[in-house]
Amino acid sequence: MSLTVPILHYCFLNKNSVTELEFVVSGDLLNVGRVKEYIELDSKCSAYVKPKTVSGPWESGPQLKLELITPSRLETFQFREDVREELGPQEV
Repeated sequence: MSLTVPILHYCFLNKNSVTELEFVVSGDLLNVGRVKEYIELDSKCSAYVKPKTVSGPWESGPQLKLELITPSRLETFQFREDVREELGPQEV
């Protein structure tokens, strides 16, 4: 608390130009927050949040079924593994 009053006077009452007006006083420490853009990490995080379309040939693998996760929301169609052993007589 001992730094708070002098800092407030210097930043807001002093006629000198002060560029940092966002800070936190924690005990006897003055912390100025800064963030630096990290494009590679941003891209990785976005890939988990925003699905992207992948196109390519069908490969051999497990049987898939097309499911609608939320009715009336076409963007929620998803291919999921079909765990049934065989198709029924009326299934395609």
